[in-house]
Amino acid sequence: MFPEKRGLRIAVALSVAAIAIRALLARLPGWNPEALWADDLVYGAIIRSEDVWNMLTAPIQVAPGLFLVWRWCLAVLTDPEWSLQLLPFVCGIAAIPVMALVVRRLTQDNSLALVAAAVTALNPLMAHYSVFVRQYTLEFLVTALFLLAAAGLFGGAEGIDPRRFRRIAIAGGVLPFFAITSVFASFPIVNLGAVFAAREWFRDRRRVRSILLSAAAYNLAVLGAYLLLRSRSNERLRAFYPDDFLPLDSFGAAWGFLAGNGRRLLEISLPNWQATGAENPDTVAWPLPFLALGLIWLLVRPSTRFFGLVVASFYGAFLAASALEIYPLGTGRPDMFAFPAAICLFAAGIHAATESLPRRALFRLAAAVLIAGIALVRPLHVEYYRVNDVPLIDYLAAHAEPDDELIVSASGIFLVAYYGPWPVTVVENEQFSFAMAEIGRERTRYLFPGTPEGEDVGRHLAASKPDRAWYLAYRSRAVEPEVIGAMEALGYRVHQTQETRRGRLYLALATR
Repeated sequence: MFPEKRGLRIAVALSVAAIAIRALLARLPGWNPEALWADDLVYGAIIRSEDVWNMLTAPIQVAPGLFLVWRWCLAVLTDPEWSLQLLPFVCGIAAIPVMALVVRRLTQDNSLALVAAAVTALNPLMAHYSVFVRQYTLEFLVTALFLLAAAGLFGGAEGIDPRRFRRIAIAGGVLPFFAITSVFASFPIVNLGAVFAAREWFRDRRRVRSILLSAAAYNLAVLGAYLLLRSRSNERLRAFYPDDFLPLDSFGAAWGFLAGNGRRLLEISLPNWQATGAENPDTVAWPLPFLALGLIWLLVRPSTRFFGLVVASFYGAFLAASALEIYPLGTGRPDMFAFPAAICLFAAGIHAATESLPRRALFRLAAAVLIAGIALVRPLHVEYYRVNDVPLIDYLAAHAEPDDELIVSASGIFLVAYYGPWPVTVVENEQFSFAMAEIGRERTRYLFPGTPEGEDVGRHLAASKPDRAWYLAYRSRAVEPEVIGAMEALGYRVHQTQETRRGRLYLALATR
């Protein structure tokens, strides 16, 4: 290696490390909030389930193995917030150098590796969800690791190494239980790898037979995972994404879907180059030609054709899952597992666009310095939602007596389940597209959206006739007067005991 190339490689490695550290520091303000946000509380309540099997079989669209990891983190680290944030946070930071390695192995270009690291760090969705209790950054990282394996799997004339292929097949068979979307990446890698290897049947049958057996074992494992995990998708969940499944009723409808949702999937994979937009960021269209050029470049070159076919099949599998209403496409955060493929195409497109230039290395380095400079000078600052609802539960746990009635609003169910001292059981409920939690406390009434909550509370209290009743109103400002009015109509004096940014705790005392 020439000294100048070695120096560039060291400089790029240091720059990637600096981008990762800068991103870490910019995301630390979202670390360890006062309380978990409402949606994160759903995951937290499931993790707190008293029975492990009950937790693993919870009807929710998240791989069960991930809950095991989170449960271990909570048990070992004990902190109720950052112990659950740890996994997505680490994955969100680790994805930065991993994407640099993927593009470096794919293009053999150090500057483009720096570009990949920078655009990963600058993606608003990646930054935002690195501090929330979600699976998205893990799924991104898993896809990136599979693409890293794919970039080095096919050695041209040397063929495919059976031992490396076996490791990929084993990982691909196990990871759906931790990241369901890993199948989108592993399935094309394993099966295309088997097809490429089969061409060498007459030259080395023993090696090919080993690869084909590994591929067969992988496909059986994926089939088993599908049969075991398919119940995590349901009609209520699909109804939440009515416009995000590929329509098959007409060519025009399908084309319109691809022009809208498909384009958004590609655009949202890359930064909008502004420090705006967290949950639903704006997008820019100018990188799209680079993605198309990158795919052509990958498919035309014999040394990268296997990787190009993997990426094309990856998106094809995503489209098929959308057409079968298995997985929505173009929705934003659920698409995050697909971002690494677009980043690879973007880097390959830059490589192809500059390949004929007389000083192509200088152009690529300039692009890398520009994008890396943005990542270092203007990193995405991340905050967690400012909520502090734990005092509601602390006060309730300290003052509620066994004979007191407890009435809990729909969102408050998960708040009391995660932060309360009571044991938790996960149950299925038709009101939600995910699992519901119940606490192991008698005389507890759960309210659900879409029902006349005031009437429900009135009938329940009229039948149970407690001397004291607590009402945990969390994210339910609109219906609180109705519930309180029903209590007062039965002769209760209602007092507010605690208030936080999103909730209130009331105590109703009988006057009879």
